[in-house]
Amino acid sequence: MSRIPPRYSGRIRLVAVALTTGLTAVAGQASAGTAELLAHRAVYDVELAAARAQSVSSVDGTMEFIWKDVCNGWAMEYRAHLSVSFAERGGSDLSWAFSAWESDDGQRFRYFLRRFRNGEETELVRGKVTLKPEGGGTVHQREPEERTFDLPKDTMLPKAHTEAVLAAARSGDQFMFRHVFDGTGEDGGLFAVNAVVLEDMSEQPSELDTSLLRDVPSWRVQLAFYPPDERNGTPESEQTIRLYDNGVVGNLKIDYGDFTVDGTLSELERLETPDCG
Repeated sequence: MSRIPPRYSGRIRLVAVALTTGLTAVAGQASAGTAELLAHRAVYDVELAAARAQSVSSVDGTMEFIWKDVCNGWAMEYRAHLSVSFAERGGSDLSWAFSAWESDDGQRFRYFLRRFRNGEETELVRGKVTLKPEGGGTVHQREPEERTFDLPKDTMLPKAHTEAVLAAARSGDQFMFRHVFDGTGEDGGLFAVNAVVLEDMSEQPSELDTSLLRDVPSWRVQLAFYPPDERNGTPESEQTIRLYDNGVVGNLKIDYGDFTVDGTLSELERLETPDCG
């Protein structure tokens, strides 16, 4: 029987944050050869692209991503609402609300996730992360149960991971494998991701006619998500996105095995940067 994978809620954000997805500029300061991250709100229209199994007949909804500078780090919010129809067992309304904060140095992280099905809450996740300068770190989870666990030495947080993907794209590197923690999905919020920079899309028209995307370099990037102790075999899901140099994610495609959805960038706006004194 087909189902919506547990990781569905988090993978979109990961590269929106840059998907935050973003990264070599921190606290609004850009290093040489990099672009300054854009604090922004983006909205994506989601629809079913293909179904390999006939159990999923339609997917329709929206995803909203907010990424903003809060002086001592970057805050992200991700909200999604999808109506999913199954050929043999009716439909479900699924929604997620995720918020997180990541410090400028990529060493600290707080996260809060709520999932809903047909208006009823099905999951609540809350916790914080502290990484060590020498690698690795510790997760202190408060919900759904109190627990503490360690992270592998190569673990990155969402913003820092996007920065690394962008840095690889700028330098012409094609492959990058890392462990990433964002607090969503199974395995306590840790997963392994293999990123592949497929092509430079800078010469292609942007999805929206806006100065926020016009003449901004961009790349087509594929992300394959695995359980934390795997890197081969079939990924749990794959995501192909257009990643802009300022951290904005354009149109995207997410493959969950049984079915694939398209996310079309429909709204994009700049958010004000606070006066941090």
